[in-house]
Amino acid sequence: MWFSIKNVKYLIVMSFFIVSGCDKSSDTASEKSLKSEQSKAAVMALADEYLASVLAINPFLAYVANYELDHNDGSLDNSLSALNEWHVLEDSFLKQLLAINYQALKGTDEAILYAQLQEELEASVGKRICKTELWNVNHMWSFHINLVSVAKEQPVGTETLRKEALVRWGTIGNYFYTEIENLKKGLAQGYSAPKVVVNRVISQLDGLITAPVDKSPLYNPITRDDDAIFQADFKKAIQYNLIPALKAYRQFLQSEYLSQARESRAIAVNPNGIACYEALYRGYTSLKWSAQKVHDIGAEKVAQYKNDVIKLGTELYQLDDMGAILQRVNDDPANRFETVEEMHGFFEKVVERVLAASSSFFSTMPKTKLDIVPYPDYLIGTGMSGSYEQGGPDRNGIFRYDPSLLESQKKGGAEVLSVHEGYPGHHMQIALVQDQAETHPVQRIFNNSAFVEGWARYAENLTEEFGLYETDFAKITRRAWPARGMVTDTGLHVLDWTAERTHAFLAESGNFNDEAGMALLDRMAAIPAQLTSYDSGALELFALRNEAKEALGDKFDLKTFHTIILKNGVVPLWLLREQVEEWIASEQ
Repeated sequence: MWFSIKNVKYLIVMSFFIVSGCDKSSDTASEKSLKSEQSKAAVMALADEYLASVLAINPFLAYVANYELDHNDGSLDNSLSALNEWHVLEDSFLKQLLAINYQALKGTDEAILYAQLQEELEASVGKRICKTELWNVNHMWSFHINLVSVAKEQPVGTETLRKEALVRWGTIGNYFYTEIENLKKGLAQGYSAPKVVVNRVISQLDGLITAPVDKSPLYNPITRDDDAIFQADFKKAIQYNLIPALKAYRQFLQSEYLSQARESRAIAVNPNGIACYEALYRGYTSLKWSAQKVHDIGAEKVAQYKNDVIKLGTELYQLDDMGAILQRVNDDPANRFETVEEMHGFFEKVVERVLAASSSFFSTMPKTKLDIVPYPDYLIGTGMSGSYEQGGPDRNGIFRYDPSLLESQKKGGAEVLSVHEGYPGHHMQIALVQDQAETHPVQRIFNNSAFVEGWARYAENLTEEFGLYETDFAKITRRAWPARGMVTDTGLHVLDWTAERTHAFLAESGNFNDEAGMALLDRMAAIPAQLTSYDSGALELFALRNEAKEALGDKFDLKTFHTIILKNGVVPLWLLREQVEEWIASEQ
């Protein structure tokens, strides 16, 4: 249960005076209990206000978090004035949070919430140096892509909900006119997105704009409401508000922005680019590492994995050269799909097989099921990689793939991808969290890519441990790629690597030749530092497991370890380490 917003300011002010200086060792048990309850109330109240403020600016986060809104007619405010107001609020939230006595919360669920809030706020404040609002052109997860999810989630079915839908979709296009003004200001200040990314966004916009009504995902609400008047009015809202706004945005990108967009994919060419990169890295991983440290650790791990590939190649093919081994794997007809239907069926079989065996290494399994679905037409062939969309109380999770990648998608890679996105990867971790009792609904919107992607990378290894890969192709493919993201992303953005050098290093993995490699390069350009998070997180998970096994010996239980890792949802890596080490101490 959480406190109502109207009591927030009172609780926070009172808590500041009550919990400050609460570390006196002379406190009685009852006094410590009182201070703990006061601190818990203060954190919950602050989380209330934070969530309300976030949803006021971006109500669409509620659909991601399966959080029920009081009304569904608001849109995303991307104005710079709204952003400045948010920064003031954010600073206030952080100040109030740090005034609460964290030590009084130790051992409680509210301590987890405190740590999540602290990491979210501090990382967000740090990322302001990037000024991403001034160069926000992104083909991986921008608002034009999110529109499809919003249309899918827009509540309809009653007169009130229909009215709210018409208000929202009659004004939602304003976002793109505001975005044009923001991007113009960015150009004037020396900020721009990479040209290659802009071209990919233009291609996606073309798909949205030209899709006929019966195939466009933007019209999804009218398929779920049989009111004829609403259907006609909603079509008008799309055709006379949103589509013209998308066309104006697309025209601006093509005729004005593209010629001024940066040629380089590297964020370093933007003002404060290197500092921005390290702030983004902290945001994705909760780690405060320099780009050089990330690069060096990645290079060390790549060398280790290369030796592993050579060892496997020697055993299987009597080859001791990594390039020759991967060429043998990629050229093998048994590692290829003939049709999209065959590829889709293969994904499904892998998911079914690994799901059936996963109870062997987890104490509980998620209730929500997983569907395998191709990307919608307008995203096919635009550089989207395989991805996971979380489910909810009334919908399954979704593993999405791009059917246009039939030629480059090998069976070994498909096995690894299915595990990464499904069981025991993203779906397992995220759906299990959804099944658990939460301390506060704000926790549903916190994200730490190193935890989420690190877990999925760890899951790839776990699947092999339990003998669940059917092909040797998967075993080799799985080892050829990890940690290259740490090397190439830092190299491209900060360490002066050329696109050619970066592409060549990616291609050494055997997975990213030709168009697939270019797509990954452009993904790195669009979301700097994100690709480093997979192995930054996975390496920490492997380290924690090894630490626990060494400390506990025969007492180590894998199911319990997984429970400890997953029980509190997405947490900062520094907090995860603290939790595992507390568990180790309790078991010794």
